[in-house]
Amino acid sequence: MGEAFDRAWGLVKMPYFHGTSSKYDKEIKETGLDPSNNLSSLEQWNIEDLDAWLEEHELDFEDFDPDKDWTWFSKDNPKATMAYALSSNNNAGISRFSPIIYEIDDSIDVLEDLNNDGEFRGSYRTDETVPPHKIKEWFRFRPGQKGEPYYDYREKLREAIKQKAKLEGYE
Repeated sequence: MGEAFDRAWGLVKMPYFHGTSSKYDKEIKETGLDPSNNLSSLEQWNIEDLDAWLEEHELDFEDFDPDKDWTWFSKDNPKATMAYALSSNNNAGISRFSPIIYEIDDSIDVLEDLNNDGEFRGSYRTDETVPPHKIKEWFRFRPGQKGEPYYDYREKLREAIKQKAKLEGYE
């Protein structure tokens, strides 16, 4: 009964999820998710991609402080963090590290809803550090194998996340 209750309670609480690389796992477990250590500020975006993203979500550049660092989350949809986990892991070294998704306690009250739709629905951000005691590992995938085509790896990762999400009721 304990495991079933925990799963049901997790769905009621609707935690946030954050995708990154296992390269940063030790630091995150020690100091939490610090926005100043993320590659999430607007300065990291290709300006054409940023303009398209802002327009798609009916946001203006003025809605953002380009000098501010953010940590990005998804709520109720761990699959939406796959792109962040994979991107972060690509930067870290896909054949050495693992994509990882953290579950973040929903008691954090500093998150801002960006009202996204589709794959990135329920995107949230914070400029506050999330302390380690509010973070737990939800999913970890294996590193890429030497010679494994990137797109095959990505599809295997996507399927593994989808299966875990389905198992835990995040469909």
